[in-house]
Amino acid sequence: MIDSVLTYSRRLRVGFSSFLRFRINSLWRILIFLCSITLSSSAFFSVNLQAQEGNRLSVGETRHFGNQTFVNLDVDEVVDYQMKTVRLISIQGDSATIDISGETVELKVSRRILPMIVNGIRIYLCDTKSMVNYTVPGPYGSRNGLTKDAMICLSDPQLPLLDPNRFIYPIDRSDGFEWSMAENSHTYAFLHSGRQHEGTDISLADGRVNPVDALLSIEDATVVWVHPHSGEQACVCLESASAPGLYYIYQHLEFDTVSVTAGDQLKRGQKLGYIWGDNSWGHLHFGIIGWGEVPDYEHRYANSIPAFSMLYELWNGDLEIRKKSWSWGQWSFGRDKAVVENVQRLNGFDEKLGYGWLLGDWCSAKKVEPTEAKGSFASALLRKTLFKGTVSEAINPESYYDFEIVVPDGNYAVNLLLGDVNEPTSQQVEVEGVKMGTFELRANHLSWTGRRKVAVRDGRLTVRIHLKDGNTYASLSEILFNFLDRRGHGGSN
Repeated sequence: MIDSVLTYSRRLRVGFSSFLRFRINSLWRILIFLCSITLSSSAFFSVNLQAQEGNRLSVGETRHFGNQTFVNLDVDEVVDYQMKTVRLISIQGDSATIDISGETVELKVSRRILPMIVNGIRIYLCDTKSMVNYTVPGPYGSRNGLTKDAMICLSDPQLPLLDPNRFIYPIDRSDGFEWSMAENSHTYAFLHSGRQHEGTDISLADGRVNPVDALLSIEDATVVWVHPHSGEQACVCLESASAPGLYYIYQHLEFDTVSVTAGDQLKRGQKLGYIWGDNSWGHLHFGIIGWGEVPDYEHRYANSIPAFSMLYELWNGDLEIRKKSWSWGQWSFGRDKAVVENVQRLNGFDEKLGYGWLLGDWCSAKKVEPTEAKGSFASALLRKTLFKGTVSEAINPESYYDFEIVVPDGNYAVNLLLGDVNEPTSQQVEVEGVKMGTFELRANHLSWTGRRKVAVRDGRLTVRIHLKDGNTYASLSEILFNFLDRRGHGGSN
């Protein structure tokens, strides 16, 4: 009798618990339904961030990767993130205006730009629809992940983008490898009138002839395929263990050094092989693929995610801007990538590099023109209209160009090589207000300005090159500069 009573009591408790769970679940469903009605009648659209982590995602779905959330938004669309409301206000060219719970900011697309913290949310702009035809004719195959007006990445500034205990920089540093970050082929870099760069190039000139600076698995991963190409080269595709359906592309390995095969289960930091190159310049072409089916070789960079911020953090250990400063240099401009490790110094000013051309929003390519080099020799070409006849055509509102180098204050000796192998050039040059002269040069004729002493008092060594008119090229082929002392006020000698 007692056993029967106890059994009945247990059944009663179980039944009551099931009833409560049913009622709670029903009330929860009703609440979700009412919220969806409220949101649908709102002035703005809303995005659901509850992507299924660990599943292959359709193109355009919210992607969680590391501590980051990648989301597509249309103008006036909002997304709630960490109790803040993120709204896309507008896009224009390579920028977007975004409001985060009342704090508004304009962001530039993350070529080599690090995230910002806005109202307690770390954010960077991955892409905009207006970028599709911004520097090359669209649509562009590596940007299929962009399905709305803009793609942004959101994260908690208290956490790393990628946990360094689970991720590693994809190149071995034990041989003394140093990343310049100055390669002329970062994500979205304008290479020529028909191509923006997809993925991120990392120079490995030493590794092209020596077995140094091995390529490493960025995290625990599975080898999807190894594809031979271009004779002695190979491309390797890995699938992420932390975010299945996300892939890594490693291009330009030397085929004979590849130490992995399809199906291998890799650990973070495991060696993949060594670099080969493109028959001239040894480099890793690295890509992160966020969406869609398993990438095949032909479409390997489709659905790419800009990788610079993640690589920067893995390299430095954080996202603090490390401003570069120089005290001397013997620098060339526009030289063949095989000779200068693709550091061509055509880029707009970047404090992480410590130099660059002062180019405003008027220049969508964010660089000046290179000459079509004869052999390994070339120059930076300057004229009123850059990239004439292309979608990147840009008119300089000024009658000059400034190239600036971050340096300690003091006195410097400076000498410039002017002229171009293909084009006749005309340029009036001054450095820190010291006139270096006017130079009219025929094609394939070059001239040094002569060594002059100049004083820097604002932390920037500024070379100003004046244009002759709206059609004639000016140029800069080489600059030699070195710190002298901090005495006096400098001047010419």
